[in-house]
Amino acid sequence: MQVALPGGGLVDYTSKSQRVRIATEAWAESNLYCPNRNSPVLDPAAAGTPVIDFTCPKCAATYQLKSQSSAFARRIVDAAYSSMARASIEDRTPNLYALHYHLSEWTVENIILIPRVLGNREAKTARANGASRRMGGLQHSAARNPPRRKNQHRFE
Repeated sequence: MQVALPGGGLVDYTSKSQRVRIATEAWAESNLYCPNRNSPVLDPAAAGTPVIDFTCPKCAATYQLKSQSSAFARRIVDAAYSSMARASIEDRTPNLYALHYHLSEWTVENIILIPRVLGNREAKTARANGASRRMGGLQHSAARNPPRRKNQHRFE
């Protein structure tokens, strides 16, 4: 697995966030795989596809990529709340690849896979700040603290 983020094709983008998005998506396309069917590749979703960034060509499992420069903590900032909530209701919640990158070194520091079964609707909460509410944002808390249901035990 390559840890360096690709740098080619970024001169057309002036925003740092655009450059990072393009680089992390290109890195993911070259390095991520589907553990469900042991597929060595994932196909990128069409641009603008809500909630889904990649699909497995063997089993059609869906994946969303979330990238950030700081280490992941209790919550992962995720896609627009309404789109993700709709996907959850329709049982289309994707698996989540959470990628932590080092901005100044332009490398991938860590990547974790959160299975779709942890992405239930109860694990999602709308962001509290005003700008995020206007954008319809949400936070995904399933990574570290999945909600417990009746008769469900937590093993740690």
